[in-house]
Amino acid sequence: MAYYEVTVRASDDETYEYSLEEKMEDGSPFPWEDYEIEYSVTYKGGNMLTLTEADGVIIHSGEGIVTFSAPSGSLAVGKYKHGCRIRHLDTAKEIQVFTGNVTIYEGEF
Repeated sequence: MAYYEVTVRASDDETYEYSLEEKMEDGSPFPWEDYEIEYSVTYKGGNMLTLTEADGVIIHSGEGIVTFSAPSGSLAVGKYKHGCRIRHLDTAKEIQVFTGNVTIYEGEF
């Protein structure tokens, strides 16, 4: 799996949601279902939003797609850092999938 930098822009008046598609070297879908997935949005080092499969990480089995979703209003207007790491269910090996920036702008609603 390649390490990514991911930038997200969203409004404070919409569902905070985006999907990531990953393929194996042979072109087959990445097996997200073989991993525990953690997603975090931080501001100045403090956690502002944490998602797992129990509360906002959605695995599309067999498709190589994972979706991160949180209700509108989960993040106030501002600039944040975010990242995702995975932990293999059998080996417990941890992999940083991506880090990057999140900008939430005023949606005017």
